[in-house]
Amino acid sequence: MRKKPLVLTNGRPEELQAGDQLDLATEMDITDKVNGESVPLVKGQAVTINGSGQVILAKADAAGTANVLGFVRENTIDPNVSGSIQIEGQLELIDWTDLTGGADLSAGSDYYLSASDAGKLTTVAPTTPGQYVCFVGFAVSAKTLFVKWDRVIRL
Repeated sequence: MRKKPLVLTNGRPEELQAGDQLDLATEMDITDKVNGESVPLVKGQAVTINGSGQVILAKADAAGTANVLGFVRENTIDPNVSGSIQIEGQLELIDWTDLTGGADLSAGSDYYLSASDAGKLTTVAPTTPGQYVCFVGFAVSAKTLFVKWDRVIRL
């Protein structure tokens, strides 16, 4: 029996298709996407894809925003402008205050997409029925999040 390996395409798992080639993973995988929000996106915010293929802020309170594509890599991405989105690897920020409420990450802790604040992260998974548990990674140090996706689970 022949088996096909699973690969990630735009943050979603799928079987490797005939004719496709595997690309060795790099330290981080980055893609360019257009900001579909009416406000600038800032470095480190969690984003998802809207129906037009643009990035918008991710939030764990609705099916349309709960699947995280990645994190903003640039200082800001203005509305309707293309910018870099990191979809895997190590995300390092000097100050995490705007994204987690504290300047530093808690090394060794798991991080989840917030259900109350769009684009933000929390160490406490949502527990309210109808919300989504979106594990996005774990802190390898006070300044670095290792992006590691898992299934999104609706409560």
